[in-house]
Amino acid sequence: MVFVLLSVARKWQGPVVILVADIIHELYPELLSGRANDRFRKRKRRCIEEADQAICIFANTRLDVIKYYGITPKKIAVAHWPRAAIFVFWEQGKDHG
Repeated sequence: MVFVLLSVARKWQGPVVILVADIIHELYPELLSGRANDRFRKRKRRCIEEADQAICIFANTRLDVIKYYGITPKKIAVAHWPRAAIFVFWEQGKDHG
């Protein structure tokens, strides 16, 4: 997704908003190494830094982006993924049959 947004952002003249699902590549570079992953990290950083607004899917991801990239907190919002109806909270002692 980041690659698509990065290529579109160059042609687009309006505001750019990106979605950041995680920064796993940045947090665990020893597990995700190699030239392709290095290029991915560089392009992702550039995309995040050049965007007008970033949306993270978790509050922890937002904190990671702020810490890892030094992005101002005002530039990053959190919009949680909706959960499917099949996932419900289980109440102790209740028959969930």
